[in-house]
Amino acid sequence: MCFKKVFLTMTSITDADNIIIQGTTIEKYLSIPLQTWYKSGGYCGSISASYIFKFYDQVVHDNYVATDMQNNTENCFIDLMIHYCDTDGTLGSTTTELQYGMTSYLIDIGIGNSAYSKSYFDFSTFKSQINKNRPLSVTIGPNDPTYGYHWITGHGYYQDANNIDAYIIINDGWGRNNVWIESNRNTLDDMVYLED
Repeated sequence: MCFKKVFLTMTSITDADNIIIQGTTIEKYLSIPLQTWYKSGGYCGSISASYIFKFYDQVVHDNYVATDMQNNTENCFIDLMIHYCDTDGTLGSTTTELQYGMTSYLIDIGIGNSAYSKSYFDFSTFKSQINKNRPLSVTIGPNDPTYGYHWITGHGYYQDANNIDAYIIINDGWGRNNVWIESNRNTLDDMVYLED
């Protein structure tokens, strides 16, 4: 079960039986926290993929991370993801590399699932994945003042009752969970996620 906080905003009370509710504020997270692994060197896409597969292994089915990888250090699994997701010889993963690499990994371990991508950020898709208790990778564009070009991993969202304030809650790929970023941040870019 996903963790979900619901806050009601009351705009007026006319009597004990007549309450007008303006809306619902939602703060929702995945059922368990993501890993906080980190490996320096510009491997944020591979790190994000490793978080997603480890989550699926713990929550969906225990065959998403090979048994021989279960007891190895985090860097062993990140290194495996680098093999799949950083394949063009340049530093970092493109959206195509991440999607293709994640799908190739799934094929190689015998799981009938695939990675999908969107070439833009869509808050509705983001919320839908979290509502299904599924993490997803999101790129932040190169002009972002905090991250530059970087992959992050979504594990929650917040939306206030009036749809004025909305945030994605992420693992920043640098070992930190529960980082809040405005959902309308103009540097949010592509998305890669699994459908099952």
